[in-house]
Amino acid sequence: LRTGTPCNQNCVFCFNKNRLKYELELDELKESVEKLSKIQKNTICFSGGEPTLRKDIIELVAYTKGMGFKTIGLQTNGMNLEKKEKLKELVNSGLNYVYFSLHSGDPSVSDSLTGVLGGFEKTINAIKNASDLDIDIEVNFVINKKNYYGLPDYVKLIESISRKIRIEFSFMIPLKDKIINKENLPKFSTIKPFLLKALDYCSKKDICFTLSSCSIPYCFCGSYIDKSVELKHMINIKDKQEDVPKYSNIKGMSEEKR
Repeated sequence: LRTGTPCNQNCVFCFNKNRLKYELELDELKESVEKLSKIQKNTICFSGGEPTLRKDIIELVAYTKGMGFKTIGLQTNGMNLEKKEKLKELVNSGLNYVYFSLHSGDPSVSDSLTGVLGGFEKTINAIKNASDLDIDIEVNFVINKKNYYGLPDYVKLIESISRKIRIEFSFMIPLKDKIINKENLPKFSTIKPFLLKALDYCSKKDICFTLSSCSIPYCFCGSYIDKSVELKHMINIKDKQEDVPKYSNIKGMSEEKR
């Protein structure tokens, strides 16, 4: 559930930059939470922008818990959660899942991507805080021309914090009529060996990971096609079952045919 567009970072690959700026009122968000609760109460995740910029975020999380949701999450860059006290307040209010945006294991590369000097350290501290509080954690790495070579080291950095942290690998999103910052968009063939090296390490060390539906084609997944989020979604679409090849058949295809 997107709470608004305000953010304290300025990522070079962000597709929200040119969208209409807005921030929903608390009452509007509560109404959306209530409507969703009538459909399902398994999971809800608040995103932005940066949802932790909201002064009412704790109240929103508490309200959501009161509506009976089992998993309550935040999609965040973590900069406002570098102090454990703030995160602890959220956890005590009902938060039990955090999806962190961290796009490099190199502080200088990370800060250049987000446009915030010192942002890397704040995000790392927030991830460590979440690990200490023993909540569900996932980190997202958006692959681009400035960071792809650091994929294997990134995985090792996350592992050094906690092997319980899930890693999602995604890609810059080419929009329908344009590509945001085309100069930052690498070729799939260039980044493939670095990504596969990172995935091999994850597999060897039993680190949980997924391949995001954000622009990563099936043929690029290699033997890890079963980790494709988009493919899993397709297989679960019962109404279009005839149009979706069975997973076992896709996995058995050669890379050329995929």
